[in-house]
Amino acid sequence: MSKYQLPQEFESLSTEFPKFKYHKTHDAVMINNHDEEQFLHDNFPDEWKDTPAAFGIITAPGPDQVMQRTHGFSFATLKEKTINSQKAIAAANVEKRAK
Repeated sequence: MSKYQLPQEFESLSTEFPKFKYHKTHDAVMINNHDEEQFLHDNFPDEWKDTPAAFGIITAPGPDQVMQRTHGFSFATLKEKTINSQKAIAAANVEKRAK
């Protein structure tokens, strides 16, 4: 048996489950096997999806939320600080070479 091969007793286990299914208006549900997934598919076609994005639901924070979390720290501020830092490092290197 190679060091990357599962023991034989585990070969029948699926890595596909458990997983979540998402609905536009209901909480996500955990699906534990193919039978449960097939039940949703047969009884509620096109209602349960693999990701919330399939419904246009954005789970990442929006720009306003990010700005609140960072107390207004924007990309422009980050860029300015980075440029100023790079200038300071370059000036220090010039000063070292001059000595």
